[in-house]
Amino acid sequence: MKAYHLTILRDGKYETIIGEMTSIENFILIEKELGRDTHVLYSRELTDFDWKLFKRTKENKGMY
Repeated sequence: MKAYHLTILRDGKYETIIGEMTSIENFILIEKELGRDTHVLYSRELTDFDWKLFKRTKENKGMY
């Protein structure tokens, strides 16, 4: 699994997603199976340092 930072347009709403997934292609396929109209506007793979920093910040701040 790889960690990604995505900005998407999902059913007409902009969202930012930071998480682990097998691939962006699989993410899009799952979104389509759920009946969502999803477009990836921005994507980047996070470094191990960035991913660990995000998880630590999330745990300390109670972010979702």
